[in-house]
Amino acid sequence: MIPFPHDLIDILFSISRRLLYAPAALSALTMSLQSDVTIDASKFHPDAIPASAHALNNHLMEIMKNGPKWYEVFRSLIPLPIYPKQP
Repeated sequence: MIPFPHDLIDILFSISRRLLYAPAALSALTMSLQSDVTIDASKFHPDAIPASAHALNNHLMEIMKNGPKWYEVFRSLIPLPIYPKQP
């Protein structure tokens, strides 16, 4: 016999109540708030970046100053839609 929707809802509610109030289920559903990833903020301080990296960055910006912009290149890759002429 196929359960009616209200029977199915009762079954789902009873399962969810068991999961929420069972201590073992609660410990299985919780996650630790401590991350495995650690970031050392001092690495991003301007004093930590070597002068050669600043020089390279300035050189690349100078090269790209007169080059195509990303939004111009991106727009050229997308064909314009062709709409029929309106009467």
